[in-house]
Amino acid sequence: MNDIRTRFQAAPWFKDNFTTENVSCTIGGAGGIGSWLSVFLARIGIPITIFDDDVLEIHNFGGQCFTRQFLGMEKVRALRNLVDAFTAGDRARFSIRTERISQGKYLPPDYIYISAFDNMTARKDMFSIWCEKVDQAEEEDKSKYLFVDGRLLSEQLQIYCVDHTNMTRYGEQCLPSEESIPDVVCTLKQTSHVAAIIGGLMTSFITNHLTNMFQGAGTRFVPFYYEMYLPVVLTNLE
Repeated sequence: MNDIRTRFQAAPWFKDNFTTENVSCTIGGAGGIGSWLSVFLARIGIPITIFDDDVLEIHNFGGQCFTRQFLGMEKVRALRNLVDAFTAGDRARFSIRTERISQGKYLPPDYIYISAFDNMTARKDMFSIWCEKVDQAEEEDKSKYLFVDGRLLSEQLQIYCVDHTNMTRYGEQCLPSEESIPDVVCTLKQTSHVAAIIGGLMTSFITNHLTNMFQGAGTRFVPFYYEMYLPVVLTNLE
């Protein structure tokens, strides 16, 4: 076993080789959510395929998990180098696609798809492809499928965890048109600490889903919807 994972090898969601369990993730977007999330998932050993056609620019450093040495590089290539450093050599388990996800495009046969996009069109396209995979799956395998949708602002985050039982609800109620979404001041879109928080939470919900896969449905809770607004104080500290 890779030494960096020995401290959580007894976790109910952990497998020494996730590929033998057909567990891997497809991630759309290598920005604020996707960059942090990729590091966290790779560190627990889950193989990843990530899609993004953007190049790393200086303004990305405010919210995304990159270092200056990768400036000007395609984000997915920079992220593969970063993940390689953070995981002590798991480059072979991190596949990159320097392109966008769109209808009609082949995507990996993974159970878990993760939307880390900042636009509704790409989110809808990925969800549609995932739905087709669920519809074509054997009935006993449908519970293995999970679509995780992360949405991020500078101090606010939202996460949807969609399975075969609520995919219709998500598709009908949670995918508004791009035009109906209010514009956000460009200097309020991302902060690294909130991006890291949503990446950690999404990783936790995914490990809960894996626990249910390995130990039986209902073992751990996977919320359909989760929201956090960071300025809200939940405890009186006085």
